[in-house]
Amino acid sequence: PGDFLGFCRWLAVALTPGQAEFARVAFDGGSPVGGADGVSLFGGVTEVPMGARSVVAAVCGARAGKSYVVVALRLVFGMLVRDLSSMAPGQRAVALIVAPNDKLRTEVLNYAVGAVRMKPELAAMLQGEPRADDFTLRRPDGALVAFETGVATRGGYGARGRALTDFALDESAFFRDASYKVNDQEIFRAGAARVLPGGQTIVASTPWAQAGLLYELWRDNFGTPKDALVAHAPTLLLHNSEMTRGIVARERSR
Repeated sequence: PGDFLGFCRWLAVALTPGQAEFARVAFDGGSPVGGADGVSLFGGVTEVPMGARSVVAAVCGARAGKSYVVVALRLVFGMLVRDLSSMAPGQRAVALIVAPNDKLRTEVLNYAVGAVRMKPELAAMLQGEPRADDFTLRRPDGALVAFETGVATRGGYGARGRALTDFALDESAFFRDASYKVNDQEIFRAGAARVLPGGQTIVASTPWAQAGLLYELWRDNFGTPKDALVAHAPTLLLHNSEMTRGIVARERSR
């Protein structure tokens, strides 16, 4: 498939209307017009300036599907379609995800491996068995692309010096280094400059404090995108299932 929504349909992943609208605008280059979801998600934006989609920030409620759809599936798709012609001979491309801890890093890796294994065409591209931190695909054009995961507390596993098909910071509002200092900006700067042409830096998180990278991207770009496209979505806007509605209702009561 030539776009991300087509990729999800090919995988038989049923996106919710909110997730599909997010993907259509943020990943497939559509204009956020023609529906309430678009107005709500992107703050009423009707046009996205050239280059603003190079950074996509998703400020989302819990259980909205951001780690699965916005991060894991998006980066697997990028591994398959990204133009690698600008790379140096012998250089290997990497789809890199950084998370706050091992549990979240492993969750995203498992999502990605599950997506690859659900389609025989993708499973045949796997080079050996996935490891605890990564796996590698050999594309039909012969190029090897690795899917790697890192932990923010350990410096993001070296984003510098890499050629990144896409770069994602999952749950970035909770990034801390070994001394508990917030290090989201440092990791963002290290990786964003290494993303290959056509790739994206994705900053996705449930919100926390009015400080740090996620908050600054939202403050400066939500509704008025300049150097990033920002979506702001409560849980039910992206995942309005009966089960999720019940969870949200219980949490509001509590």
